[in-house]
Amino acid sequence: MTYRVEFTSAAARQVKKLPRPTRDRVLDAIENLQDDPRPTGAKKIVGEQTAWRIRVGDYRVIYDVFDGELLVTVVRAGPGIGARCTSVNSRGRPATACRPASRRSL
Repeated sequence: MTYRVEFTSAAARQVKKLPRPTRDRVLDAIENLQDDPRPTGAKKIVGEQTAWRIRVGDYRVIYDVFDGELLVTVVRAGPGIGARCTSVNSRGRPATACRPASRRSL
């Protein structure tokens, strides 16, 4: 089964703004979602029914999988929290100011 891959307009803009070598790696990873929408290392996003994320180096791709329609919709693509924030609290976790505002944020 081959899934169709679509981008939201926001995700398309985000991918377009990535540096060229990174963009190529991210687009290769997204293209591979056609054959396997849940590759090894993909994480289900807690609290969401269809949302998944994959890691491509320091970058993350957030996407929804609709099995009934054989559709993958890329929602966001950009740097992961580790790439944007280096401050940590006493427990070694990202400082409050560095955490995403919602689970769908990167």
